Amino acid sequence: MTKDKEKTSEVELADEVTDSSIDEVVVAPPKTPKQTNKGLIALLISLGVIGFLLIIAVVVYFVFFHISSADYRHASGQTKSLIEKYHKVAKASKEYMDEVADSDSSDDDITEKKEAYKKIFRDYQDGVNQLAHERAMRNDKIKTAYDTLVKKNKSFVDNITTLEQSAPALHKAVVSCDKQKIGNMDTDDLGKLVSAYDTAIGPCSENAKELAKVSNADVAKLGKKLGEYFGVMRERIVNMEAAYKANDRAKFEAEYKAFIAKAKSFEKDTDLTSVQEHQKSLGLDGELKALVKVIDQQ
Repeated sequence: MTKDKEKTSEVELADEVTDSSIDEVVVAPPKTPKQTNKGLIALLISLGVIGFLLIIAVVVYFVFFHISSADYRHASGQTKSLIEKYHKVAKASKEYMDEVADSDSSDDDITEKKEAYKKIFRDYQDGVNQLAHERAMRNDKIKTAYDTLVKKNKSFVDNITTLEQSAPALHKAVVSCDKQKIGNMDTDDLGKLVSAYDTAIGPCSENAKELAKVSNADVAKLGKKLGEYFGVMRERIVNMEAAYKANDRAKFEAEYKAFIAKAKSFEKDTDLTSVQEHQKSLGLDGELKALVKVIDQQ
C-alpha cells in the first residue's frame, strides 16, 4: 500500500507540471540589464557647455574689449570738442583775471566775469570726465595719453581755482597800488622823506604783503616779491633822509641813484618772469593735441 501511494503522488505531481507551464519556464527569455546612452549624453552636454562658453566669451569680448572704428571716431570728436571747451575756459579765465587786475573795475563787473567763467569751467570739467567713459579708452596707448592729460589738467584746474580764490586780495592790492604811487610823494621837506613815502606807498605795500598769504603759489610769490621790493625801497628812503639831515650830499645822491635803479629793476626781476613762464607752462594744448593724434592713428 505504501508503494501504491507513492506512485499516486508522483502521478499527481506530474499532472501539475503541464505543457503550458513548461512553455512558461523554457520560452520566457532571461531579463537583461537596460542599456543607456549616458556617455553620449555626457559628451553632448560637454559640447553644449563649451559652445555656450564660447558664445559668452565672444559676447564679453565685444562688450568689454572690442573697439570699433566708430568708437575711435567718436572719441576723436569728443576730444576735439574738449579742445574747444578748453580754449573757451582759458579765455574766460583771462577775461575774469583782467577784470580783477583793473583798478577801475567795479564789484559787479568782476562778479559778471566770474560767473561767466565758472559756467564755462564746469562745462569743460564735465567734458574731461566724460572722455574717461569712451570705449576707445580701453586702448592702452590712448589711455596713457588720456592719463597724461588728466595729470596735467589737475595742475591747470588747481591754478585757475586758486587764482579765483586769490582774486579779492589781488584786486585790493591793485586798487591801492594804482592810487598810491611814488610820484605822489610830498618831497617839499627832504627831512620828512620816510613819512612822505609811508603815506604814498604804505597801503600798497601792506596789501602787497597780504598777497603772499593767498592760495595761488604764483600770486603769493608775486606778493612776497613786492613786499621785499617795497622794503628795500623804504630802506633807501630812510638812508636818503639820514644823509640829508647829516648834510652828506654824496651819500644822499648815492642812495637816490640806488633807489631809482631798484624801481627800474622790478619789471626785469627773474622771479617775476619765472611766474609768467610758469603760468604759460600750465597750458594743455600739447596734451590735448597728443591725445587726438594717438586716437586718430588707431
